[in-house]
Amino acid sequence: KFSLRKHRLWLLLAAHVLLLSCSYLAAFLLRFDLVIPNSSWRIFVVTLPFVIAIKVLALYWFRTLSGSFRFVSFSDLVSLTQACLLATGVIICVDFFALPSFQVPRSVVAIDLCLTILALSLLRGGWRYTTEHVHPIFSSRDRRPALVIGANNEGQRYVQFLRAALGSRFRIVGCLDNDPSS
Repeated sequence: KFSLRKHRLWLLLAAHVLLLSCSYLAAFLLRFDLVIPNSSWRIFVVTLPFVIAIKVLALYWFRTLSGSFRFVSFSDLVSLTQACLLATGVIICVDFFALPSFQVPRSVVAIDLCLTILALSLLRGGWRYTTEHVHPIFSSRDRRPALVIGANNEGQRYVQFLRAALGSRFRIVGCLDNDPSS
């Protein structure tokens, strides 16, 4: 029997490889105004496996492939950016020292860095948004309305937790607090 939980890492890895490949291809397409010359196409094909391997290893090193996308935060996006910056530095070094006959244009490297950060951030942020805002719309009939007592930081975190929990039986309709400044 196929289980998403059991194969989660492999599915995430496959999705990331696909997204990273598309980002790298899009960087070449943007650099060459959607018409990649044959010489640059050859550079893309030869360097793609190295670029993907380096990026995946950097993402793994910064532990951005683990964890739950339902609880993604700003610090996760900072780690993601750090992983992408490290990967780009390594890609430049590998390209310069190990593959001198297949020099990737620096503009492609810069565009790829921006597209990678954007695509991976949208993947994670989009997953959280869908979990917290879209999914409850379709499952609100099965959930009981609830009020959270306390509008302080802990109360806000509890509301976020309940919104992100797919199996939650409650739909938060408001917060109550006796502190007028909350």
